[in-house]
Amino acid sequence: MNLRQNTEEPVFPGFDPEDVSVFLRHAWTDADRLEDRQQALNRLEMLVEKSFRSFAESHSQFGLEVQRGALVPGRDNDGRVDAAWYVLVRNESHRKASGIEAEARRILRNAMGGTEYHRIHPAICARLDAQGLFVGVSLPRAAAPDADLLLERMKSKKNRGEFIDVLRALPPQAVFGDDQDSRVPVIALSAGILKLTFDAFERGVGWLMVGRQFEPEMLLSSPSSVELELAELVPTLNAVYASFTFKPNFKTATSKPRRSKSAKRKPKGPKPLSRPPEVSDRVRVKSGVFKGKVGTVLEMRDDAVRIKIKFLPVWVAKPDVLVLPPRETT
Repeated sequence: MNLRQNTEEPVFPGFDPEDVSVFLRHAWTDADRLEDRQQALNRLEMLVEKSFRSFAESHSQFGLEVQRGALVPGRDNDGRVDAAWYVLVRNESHRKASGIEAEARRILRNAMGGTEYHRIHPAICARLDAQGLFVGVSLPRAAAPDADLLLERMKSKKNRGEFIDVLRALPPQAVFGDDQDSRVPVIALSAGILKLTFDAFERGVGWLMVGRQFEPEMLLSSPSSVELELAELVPTLNAVYASFTFKPNFKTATSKPRRSKSAKRKPKGPKPLSRPPEVSDRVRVKSGVFKGKVGTVLEMRDDAVRIKIKFLPVWVAKPDVLVLPPRETT
């Protein structure tokens, strides 16, 4: 019985055996299995979408967006579909920032087939394949600058100890290791195993993975248990993701609008008099087209004065002129 069947949310129906077998090796390049792969991805999305989107909203500092893996063999997936992927990967602005940082550090991205974002960036991922379902944080060796920055930090014994503490705060079923079979339960992780894992990661082109592996038997027989474990696991992944990913230094404070040089410049000349203009007065225009110009009052109306600026007589509103003291005579 599914625990959400009395709610208005879509009920996760569980997985069928075909949802797993479609990712066996003999089907990786089969272009006719699109419908089966799509069904598997749809069920995977139904299982993890709510918890993933909630994670992205709760941790906006990571700049995460939803991406789905390609379901047809092609350039994006190195010509094979060995898994269904539903991932949270950093958005365009964060991807751009990581690229700039990699260039600044002269870090080259390691060759690793495919162009899907989860293959070259850290991700909160759900991967369904023939070995079952993995949900957690993935860091590809090709991620630049993230993988190299992590390896630099992990050369410090203190940083390795702090990272072990982060992993041990995860649910006890969580594992740490690569994307194959070399994974260790976080509760059994030691400093020696951690160092060996990072040494292998530095030499290789695979992934580091931290999360929960669900065997096919559990996916098929206990979908409600899988849902409950994911609800507990996903919110705890933020510290791991923060350890794996490069942190761009975006300027969040809004800058004040720059004032033009003319706005900052104080008018030169004598201090204005505090009285209305009269005929023959010298005046300075304080706003409008002739701002800053000095002229002599030729004529007056109730609301404007006619002044001579060099050889040009113009009308200016009375409030827009300042009366200057007479020129000093020598």
